Amino acid sequence: MEMGELGQRSRRRWPWGRFESASGESSRVTPLSGSPPDLVFYGPRTELPSRATPESFTVINLLELDFSNNSLSGPIPAELGKLTNLTSLGLFSNNLTGKIPPEIGNMTSLGYLDVNTNDARRFKMALEGCRAIALRSCEELESEWLILLEEIIKKPIVPVGLLPPSVDERNENANESEVEIMEWLGKQRTCFVWGLRKPFGLSRPDGEILPEGFEDRTKDFGLVVKGWAPQVKILAHELVGGFLTHCGWSSIIEGLQSGHPLVLLPMDLDQGLNARLMEEKGFGVEVERNEEDGCFNKEDVAKALRLVMVDEEGESYRKRAQKMMEVVRDKERQDKNVDGFIQFLATNRSLEA
Repeated sequence: MEMGELGQRSRRRWPWGRFESASGESSRVTPLSGSPPDLVFYGPRTELPSRATPESFTVINLLELDFSNNSLSGPIPAELGKLTNLTSLGLFSNNLTGKIPPEIGNMTSLGYLDVNTNDARRFKMALEGCRAIALRSCEELESEWLILLEEIIKKPIVPVGLLPPSVDERNENANESEVEIMEWLGKQRTCFVWGLRKPFGLSRPDGEILPEGFEDRTKDFGLVVKGWAPQVKILAHELVGGFLTHCGWSSIIEGLQSGHPLVLLPMDLDQGLNARLMEEKGFGVEVERNEEDGCFNKEDVAKALRLVMVDEEGESYRKRAQKMMEVVRDKERQDKNVDGFIQFLATNRSLEA
């Protein structure tokens, strides 16, 4: 792709940030750092003389636009709706205000749109404005950390229980794909089921996410589910002996509910802390990574899987996971947490912030 002139000043200032466009079929756009000009155009130099306003910079072949994590503020410019072929627009982790302009909301090509406010800012505001905090947790799992949290934030912490999902409820309206997955699983003896979603921003087709020939080589004992998978039902299957998880809190609870030792592979957000808690409690082991860049390889994953599922030294993980399963499945015990929360609300209506 040929780079055009930089620094062409627009006559109309966009109040919330800057915009850079790119030519080419699979162009990706990201805001510049520092204090760049209002408008930056990437493309053939011959195009520049006739372009002087944001409206004149509509790029037909632009597919992805990412302004996330840039502390942008103000309304979302309706001009973005003129990018007629745009399939992905990321605006999350900013301080944008107002509604999504209809010019953007009505775009037929747009398959991904994320305009969530800054998570850290929202969380901070919630902590400062609330009178108490209800957590999806229980004393049997992390009593010491619940006490510490209350000491740190100086507000009541009320555990509402782990609220495990009901497997039976999710069995009632199974779709065709779900039935096929469970039927396949029922015919196996040693196997894996891999729920795999294409990472955001990856332009390659679904078939190119995995190494060439991977699914053919593993089709007799492995199943790759691209997209959503019936995780609760799969984990409840008697054939499953371990759970490799990204450490989202709901997934961890679902794994413990089924009594499976965990292979922990956190990615972002609260997942790292969740993984440390599970490893500290002896419910699983985290995949080893390079401490400098966070990288890991297939040997690291295989080592963790063998430890918690096969090796004799991993027996303690399996036993603790089974013991915790009894706590998670104890409906009377979990309901007591919900009852306690309701009682707290009833007796603390006038609690001062």
